[in-house]
Amino acid sequence: MKALVEQAVATYGRLDVAFNNAGIITRAKNLADMSVDEYDYVIAVNLREIFSAMKYELRQMRKQGSGAIVNYFSLAGIVGSAQRAQYSASKHGMLGMTKSVAAEVAAKVSG
Repeated sequence: MKALVEQAVATYGRLDVAFNNAGIITRAKNLADMSVDEYDYVIAVNLREIFSAMKYELRQMRKQGSGAIVNYFSLAGIVGSAQRAQYSASKHGMLGMTKSVAAEVAAKVSG
């Protein structure tokens, strides 16, 4: 993600907007039958990749003094779904992270 942001800035001179959309879903499975690896894989792609993208996007936007980030995620960020615990957890986490970062940035802009 760092290299991607650096490439965008090298090409366009700045990063004004970023649209983050990461998501995989595995076969339906009850949580009790899910392996740690199955859980971690979905969390790594769906949540950690958004974290990584935002980290480098925010650093660049902070340096240039402006920018906007849009994180796209499914309805699973609001409601749960049977046999999709890891997917729902990743999307709920993405919503929480997005709201928290928005509060961080708003505090810097307004105060």
